[in-house]
Amino acid sequence: MVDGAVSYVMANMRKGSLIRGVIRKDIPEYPEMALREAIVNAVAHRDYSQFVRGSHIQVRMFADRLEVENPGGLYGRVTVDNLQEGQSTRNRLLMHLMEDIHLVENRGSGIDAMLDAMQKKGLPAPVFEDRRTAFLVKFYQVMPAKLSEEEQIVLAYVKEHGSIKRAEAQKLLEVSDRRAKYVLEKMEKARLLRQEGQQKGARYLLL
Repeated sequence: MVDGAVSYVMANMRKGSLIRGVIRKDIPEYPEMALREAIVNAVAHRDYSQFVRGSHIQVRMFADRLEVENPGGLYGRVTVDNLQEGQSTRNRLLMHLMEDIHLVENRGSGIDAMLDAMQKKGLPAPVFEDRRTAFLVKFYQVMPAKLSEEEQIVLAYVKEHGSIKRAEAQKLLEVSDRRAKYVLEKMEKARLLRQEGQQKGARYLLL
């Protein structure tokens, strides 16, 4: 069920493209790991009582965000403020079963996994909302609207590989060294990237 839901959402998610020569690689808007952890958490922690009978876990895609909502708010002493530290299991038997089949690896690690996956892709941290009768995870996609094609390609590359050097940007964009330097410096000034190191050996990373 979880794998099917993740596969369906990933297949229908918008994707950017990273083109290197004749090779094109599609890059999804949101990391699969973050989506998977949100759905696993929703299955493990939702309210299965008679009071929410007929309610379902919902995954909703919008132009600027992706939402995963499950019936039942946070359980026990867990709040939005202590999500990373607090643990209180509503469905103990289900949790044990999910651990046995390795859907849940380390209890309480799902929130950290979502945060880490989004950070690695240079995306905002997920937003968590406790609505008492439901718990909602929101993933936002922040992509500046007026990026040039060159900047979009560089940003996609850095999200995929973690960093980029001037020589790599030159080869990726098929431009001169001077043009690659201009693009990277412009992105640094726009606070899209940060520089580590000096001269041609410098690497540019996400802020």
